[in-house]
Amino acid sequence: MNILCAPWFAGLCLSLVAASPAWSQATAARHDGRWNVRLTCPDTTDAKGLVKGYEYGFAVTVVGGRVQGQFGAVGAPNSVAYDGTVAGDGSLHIVATGTTGSSAHAVGRVAQGTPYQYTLTGKLSDADGQAVRTQLRPCTAAFTRP
Repeated sequence: MNILCAPWFAGLCLSLVAASPAWSQATAARHDGRWNVRLTCPDTTDAKGLVKGYEYGFAVTVVGGRVQGQFGAVGAPNSVAYDGTVAGDGSLHIVATGTTGSSAHAVGRVAQGTPYQYTLTGKLSDADGQAVRTQLRPCTAAFTRP
């Protein structure tokens, strides 16, 4: 951190510089722990017609600003894994990687077992939060502390 200080403020500036890393770590750590996620993707339509909705419940863990968790076994049909970050202010950015389940629930009617990836953005508070899918179909991930 670069802070320019006039000589008469040197003591205050040194205090700010010394306190800054601890403040950042404490702010980021407030989101650490286990979170329950309810991923809801309602019915939608695409060029081929109705795409059925789905809902998953699973847990993620936040440690040091890193978000990780999964529903189902990685690589198995009907699965998703979250890998992302949460900033000190609670801003979320998550990359979801998974494998499709039934083609009736997949945009484009792709075959079961087709790999996919999308991002979610949102925000956590101290007790809950929400992130929305940014590509292809509407989905919302609701976060709560257990």
